[in-house]
Amino acid sequence: MNTLHYRSYGFILLLLTIGLTACQEDNNFEGVTQLDDHFFLRNDGADMPVAVQGNFEDKAIVVYLHGGPADGTKAISVTEVFNRLEKNFAVAYWDQRATGTAGGTFRTGSLTRKQYVDDLEKLITLVKHRYGDDTKIFLMGISWGGMLGSAYLVKDDNQENISGWIEINGGHDYPMLLKTGPAKLIEIADEQIAQKNSVKDWREIKKFAQDFNPRDLSVRNYARYGLRAIEGENLLYDDDVLQLNTNIEGENKALFNSPLNPVTTIFNNLLARPNYHVTKTVANNSLVNEKLSKIQVPVLLLWGKYDARVSQKVGEDAYQRLGTPEADKKLIVYDKSTHALPYNEPDRFHTDVVQFVEKYSEKRK
Repeated sequence: MNTLHYRSYGFILLLLTIGLTACQEDNNFEGVTQLDDHFFLRNDGADMPVAVQGNFEDKAIVVYLHGGPADGTKAISVTEVFNRLEKNFAVAYWDQRATGTAGGTFRTGSLTRKQYVDDLEKLITLVKHRYGDDTKIFLMGISWGGMLGSAYLVKDDNQENISGWIEINGGHDYPMLLKTGPAKLIEIADEQIAQKNSVKDWREIKKFAQDFNPRDLSVRNYARYGLRAIEGENLLYDDDVLQLNTNIEGENKALFNSPLNPVTTIFNNLLARPNYHVTKTVANNSLVNEKLSKIQVPVLLLWGKYDARVSQKVGEDAYQRLGTPEADKKLIVYDKSTHALPYNEPDRFHTDVVQFVEKYSEKRK
């Protein structure tokens, strides 16, 4: 039995900066309209940092479920894209177990989807306790975060705590994303070859996709495919077919006034390799699609037309299976986006997300 001693340097940083980070006394946020709050969630051996930032006037919080599971939320929390969202509502940036600046000591065998769902359940309970039972919570999951959010919503009565679900290129069906991804990669390759963009590279990618075996659900096969898909995305950026906006705001403030530190994020990801362990557990235990019919909360599905990592077929299938009433679910395909959708079309992303959150925040008042 392997035990992972996962001590984050973020705790040291937190102690050093505790005098710089304002804390609300007694967790009384009544009347507070702007949040800049940091705390830790401790569950089953893991200590996970949470930063909640943004407009709290309407008591709406979007809990961001990052991808991977890796990286954490540090890089995301300081981007222009998400800082713009914070002007409309608060965003909770949570570093999941064994990612980012999370710490703790636990078995590597605990890096399972079931455990991550349990962590999320505890986080939602903590957020309700900290900010009030009348807080309107939305989940926003990208890639692996789509798997996590969907798994949370189909379990027991968890939906009662959630006002809406935003899934961005969500990997909630592992076998399906491997089955449909290569066809999308071939489609993109044919398009780019016809346009005479990086022809040699695209021909190699196309050959790889044609030979790829989607029935091999091993981590190694998944990693091989993912790297090729990312290579294709980079070619689209290099040839100016698509744009990528990852501009940073307030980097110095975030570096010295937050436990979500970029330096510790890099070290922790190298130590834990959570993506490897979690992928092993979901490879033959993907979220059963039939369970999506249990989801009845309002849903916004956002997918990139050029996403070959998780093709829009996965989103289209989810839309059909959701139990959410037709009037309260929407699938939007972004014509100029890859897997990094929020950064490919930030203006459109901002508009769609804000309209969704504002609409269903009003319904919960």
